[in-house]
Amino acid sequence: MNPQDTKEVMEREIADRSDYYIIGIGASAGGMEAIHLLFDHTPEDGVAYVIIQHLSPDHKSFMAELLAKHSKLLISEAEHEMYVEPNRVYLMPRGKSMTIRNRRLMLSDMPSRQPNTAIDIFLDSLADDIRQRAIAIILSGTGSDGSKGIGSIKKNGGYVIVQDPTSSKFDGMPTNAIQTGNVDVVLAPELIPREVIAYLKRDILEHDFVEPITEADEEALMEIIQIIQKHTPLDFTDYKRPTIIRRIIIRMTYNHLNSLQGYIDFLKANPDEVAILAKQFLISVTRFFRDPEAFDVMRVNVIPEMVKSKLNVDTLKVWVVGCATGEEAYSLAILISEHLTERKKNLEVKIFASDIDKTALIHAAKGVYTESITRDVSTERLNKFFIPQGKKFKVRENIRKMIIFADHDIVKQPPYGKIDLISCRNLLIYINPILQHKILTSLHFCLNMGGYLFLGPSESLGSLKESFLEIDKKWKIFKSVEVMLNFRETTYSVPGLQKNYEKLPQSPAKVRGKQKSGLTEFILQTLIEETGYEA
Repeated sequence: MNPQDTKEVMEREIADRSDYYIIGIGASAGGMEAIHLLFDHTPEDGVAYVIIQHLSPDHKSFMAELLAKHSKLLISEAEHEMYVEPNRVYLMPRGKSMTIRNRRLMLSDMPSRQPNTAIDIFLDSLADDIRQRAIAIILSGTGSDGSKGIGSIKKNGGYVIVQDPTSSKFDGMPTNAIQTGNVDVVLAPELIPREVIAYLKRDILEHDFVEPITEADEEALMEIIQIIQKHTPLDFTDYKRPTIIRRIIIRMTYNHLNSLQGYIDFLKANPDEVAILAKQFLISVTRFFRDPEAFDVMRVNVIPEMVKSKLNVDTLKVWVVGCATGEEAYSLAILISEHLTERKKNLEVKIFASDIDKTALIHAAKGVYTESITRDVSTERLNKFFIPQGKKFKVRENIRKMIIFADHDIVKQPPYGKIDLISCRNLLIYINPILQHKILTSLHFCLNMGGYLFLGPSESLGSLKESFLEIDKKWKIFKSVEVMLNFRETTYSVPGLQKNYEKLPQSPAKVRGKQKSGLTEFILQTLIEETGYEA
């Protein structure tokens, strides 16, 4: 079968499926030229296209008429509750905001606010609606609209393509999107359709992996994981297999490979691909005050209780596990700072923010974010806690000094003790139940009596629920009602460590045969201070 016949068969198979892909295209200034170039090369490929462009509500748009000269696909201006069908292009009407639910386009009046966030709004809803069947394309434009939305697309297993900034009339949107780290490929507009076709092959390839993993498949997957271990400090042995498989297939498709063994050979011959795959496994998706209702519960019901229990000579200790690029740690620091100011209380605050993604930690430590944070951070908080730097914002020093960012692996390095609040959100969903239990047990061990645990909305305590009081069922906020006095069943279970730290190992760093991280050294020093133990 020649390549053209293969492509046609693939297109028919995808088009026949009820769960076909939908591609959201975001564009602003200079975007029409990029859109025309893209559709000049777009065939009938069995997917649907939805274009979200920044349009003036006061001027009639001629996009449909102009685009018809560049595309063979049927072009429609979106209507409320219009069902999205494959091999069609849908245009967002001027003066409207658009989302998608159950593959139907939902229109509402565009709110009178700046900056325009129509692209983020649509991509967020697209990610929620069809998850891994979503593809986002960001084209020419000013500002940073789309940067938040592509994070949602990536988190839900979708694919992100961005126009090469050097080919765009206005590089603001492409550049800001690339800086998020959530972009799979950067291309000139005329090359994007070919990339879409290559990516759609994943739909057929994935059928080879959705069946229960055979023994041979498991051996191949473990070999891939061991290759990553050999070249990086990362160990993904206990990650859930669907997560591992999905991301391996993305890289296989990108590199035009169709067997696990072929990909293993490719990894061995291309060390750069090992780093890229490891980065795919690390889900560094976050934002300021993510899930605002949850942070309202923290602000009203948790932080005041923690502060009330402390004397001015005490230290309030928080640990953000899997902090990614730092937004959540800074969000908690802001809430605590606001409450301390309101109560006129001078309390030392230490927030330990840890992750195994070193690139994300470098970003977090700098505390510099694009203007896209204006959608999540109020103007009052921007003025009080951030310093404008051109089109970016830098966290003020009084907030940054509250936080220690450190490379730390909750599975392999000793946890920090005597914590008042631990936030571990959306980390457990990627790992298997046995390791989930061990991590939760480790976190419980770290908490003070009455300490709080903040999980992601899709996570639960499992068998540890009797050890906690539920503060908020929806947002998974819990309060420890008993103290765990030993390391048994934790991730970092060290032989000889008994209740109340009666016996401690000579050095956790020596036990693991690794260099102590900054956070590990701080932990050991704290153990010395609190128990009298010296390594």
